[in-house]
Amino acid sequence: MSNPRVRLIFLLMLTWLSTWYVTDKLIIPNVGLRIDFVNLTLAGQNEPPYRYRLFEPAVNKAIQVSLLGSFTDPQLQHVISYFLFSLIIFAFLYNLLYRYLTHFFTPKIALTGLLLFQIVVPLAVTGYYMEGDFVTIVIYLAALNLMLSKHDRWLPLVIALGAFVREQTIFILLFYFIYHYANHTLKRQTFLIAGISGLIFVAIFVGLRAVMGVVPTTYTPAFHISENLNPNRLFLHTIPLWSAEILGFVILSIMAYRKSNRFFQLALLSLIAYIVLFFFNGLLNELGKFLPAHLILIPMSLQVLMGEYIGDETKRIKS
Repeated sequence: MSNPRVRLIFLLMLTWLSTWYVTDKLIIPNVGLRIDFVNLTLAGQNEPPYRYRLFEPAVNKAIQVSLLGSFTDPQLQHVISYFLFSLIIFAFLYNLLYRYLTHFFTPKIALTGLLLFQIVVPLAVTGYYMEGDFVTIVIYLAALNLMLSKHDRWLPLVIALGAFVREQTIFILLFYFIYHYANHTLKRQTFLIAGISGLIFVAIFVGLRAVMGVVPTTYTPAFHISENLNPNRLFLHTIPLWSAEILGFVILSIMAYRKSNRFFQLALLSLIAYIVLFFFNGLLNELGKFLPAHLILIPMSLQVLMGEYIGDETKRIKS
């Protein structure tokens, strides 16, 4: 599909579809709860870790103040601002995902990858305030595109933004090291950029807690272990959801493993550590937090589905 206008229409279709789904299924039905949640967060009174995740509520508050001041109904303001926010986020997401996939595949196969991602969006929509999980994957995509296009020097800025979104954005640095190790490009600049990124993340992480206070939270590792092993949650929610959204991609990725390049082989193995961290720091049935893993699972699955394997330095190898 080489026609740029056709690609643009396709990207806009997916953007609108995802935005509509999030608005209809997540935002509108929970608008009262969401307004209370946002107000608590912006007042610095929400429970950790949510009180430190300021990007999404702050941006939406700015949209409401600057663009929606004429709407006096706070619920209408909330719905419209988060609709616009979601529209922008999904536009960035699908554009960056397309750019990411075209580092490895032809445009037609890359567009197929976008469809695979769209399939998982409905299953990733859990809770009543989780659009930040889609912002997280935009952060991951921005970082991966910078690596692949040799513009690593901008990575600290992406990590800095990610620190206000989700704590899991620090995992990007593992992908960063894996990429350079796999391509034999580990050098002083790599460690310098990673070090600066890590220091910025830690500074923001500690600074937010110093300014907003460190208070007890119910969301401890013990809580997550207990909830994740709860039989009702495990067998009625987690296992069926993971089977529907993750299992097929994992099987395809394993099938592609031997012919994949070193980056994807190591990145796939690193997802084991990601799952372990997820188990101790999240509820496994909230699959929005697992969305970044699809940036490894989808390309590996495409290799099997399309019979086109990724060589080192993104060279394509026909099966």
